[in-house]
Order: sequence, then structure tokens, then C-alpha cells
Amino acid sequence: MMIINLKIDWIILFKIPILYQKNYLNVLVMNRAFLTTIIFITIFTSSMLLANDKIDLKFVINEEYLITHILQKKETTSSEIIQFKNSVWKLAQSDYQFILKLDRINPEQTDLLQLDAIKNLIVIAKNLKEYKSILAKTVEHQKSCQDQWNKNYEISLTHMKNISRLQFNRSFTVYITHPDVPNGMYLGQNSIAWGNTDRWDNYFTIFIWHEILHSYLSLDKVSHAVIELATDNELRKRLNQTDYLPSDSHSELAAIRLYIYTNYWQEYLNNQNLNIIEFSKLVKSTIESNHE
Repeated sequence: MMIINLKIDWIILFKIPILYQKNYLNVLVMNRAFLTTIIFITIFTSSMLLANDKIDLKFVINEEYLITHILQKKETTSSEIIQFKNSVWKLAQSDYQFILKLDRINPEQTDLLQLDAIKNLIVIAKNLKEYKSILAKTVEHQKSCQDQWNKNYEISLTHMKNISRLQFNRSFTVYITHPDVPNGMYLGQNSIAWGNTDRWDNYFTIFIWHEILHSYLSLDKVSHAVIELATDNELRKRLNQTDYLPSDSHSELAAIRLYIYTNYWQEYLNNQNLNIIEFSKLVKSTIESNHE
């Protein structure tokens, strides 16, 4: 709430010349009314601008994608997941081998998910006793992600507008997978895949903003490093009230991320006239010119 200090000399503040002392009270009243109007317009305009910014997330569990993602990924320590994969291998070895030879399956690739080898394997996998528990934990993970997003939505949107200076008005489909089989990527066409255990506070919120920014910026290394600085680091700092922590999500970006942070990042944060897309392009151009 904004409080007006009545002790301020409004005549000096607005530099309105006073020809006669007897008009002082009239000018004071006029200035108070004028200031109140300006404050109202400012608050109303800011509220309208914020209201126009909106990110909608639709959380989805695509069971075909859930199963094929588990089978294709090697990174897991879950005994339940390992047992599930072993069971599928025993019952559908040739179909399993077929899936392993494919590139990473995208849940948006409905034609790929309709291949006979995948359809046959899905039927077998869904009938396994381990799968019921896997699906239940995925549903629980979906609820946890959705609850965290709803809790952090307004404050994280405010932070991201301040950090990026972008206008957000998009809807995304988030395909949730099992949290014990790492997954987190922007799939294109406003679709995101996610499945991870929270390694620290507000983990999902921070990294879903990371994937959201991928829909706004290009996919080169400089842009990716900038996205990490904006979300993995700056948003994390603000949401969790922590000091700067180097991102640990993509080690191959460590050198360029540190270079941008050391030489340009703080200046960017202080320059409200530059948005994150413009900043990314400027940094990329500068780095390229320095290496010519």
C-alpha cells in the first residue's frame, strides 16, 4: 500500500509558481488531487500490464511416453524401475531392442507411438505389477509439481518479468514422467517434458521457467547459458533468498556461463532498457567478434 506523506511541500515538489500567499491552500488541494490521480493511473496501468502476462501450464501424463522414456533412459537408481525394465526385457526383448535403437521419443510424435513394436510393448508393460506403482508415483509427482507451480506462480512471474523484461502470454503442455528417471527438456511447440526429484527448494518452479525461456530464446550455447543465469541462478537466488550459486545442470556451459556472469550479467540486471533476448544476441555478437 502506498501512503502519501502530508508533510511534503507539494508546491516545491511540483514547482508550481505561487503568486499570492492566499492561494496556497487551493494549490495544495489541487496538487493532492493531481498526485492521487497519478498514483491511481500508475497502479492501474501496472496491474493491467501484469494481468496481461500469463503462463498457463497443462500437466499431462502420457503413458506411452512415460513407459518408453523409462526404457530408453539408463540413469536411475530406483530398484523398482530396474525391476520393471528387467521384466519388460524378459517378456518383450525384441520390441525393447527396437525402442532402444530409436532416437529419444517425443510424446508429440503420435505416429511414432503408433508403431506396432511400441504398441505391443506398452500392452505388456501396463500389465506388469511394477507399473501400477510407477504410474501411481508419477501421478503423485504430477500433483506435487502442480501444487508447487500454483504456490509460486505469481511471485515467480513477477521475478521473471523483472529478470527477462519479456511479456509472457503462452500456454504449455508439461508431460510428467517418473521422478526417479531424470527428465527435463523443451520439446518444441510449447511442450515440455519433466520428471525429477527436487534437489533443493522450488526446484520444479525454477527449472520449468528454464524450459519456458527456451521457447523465447534461440538454442545456441550463449542463449542457453543466459537462460541458466536467469533461472537456475538469478530466479533461484530470489525465490530461495540465497547467494549466487553456479548452475550444475549443464557442465559443458560452465566456462561460457562464468564468462557472461563475470563480464556482463550484473550490468544487464541494472539496465532495465534491455530484454533478455536482446542481451543474448548482444553477448553472442560480442563473443563472436572477439574471436575473429
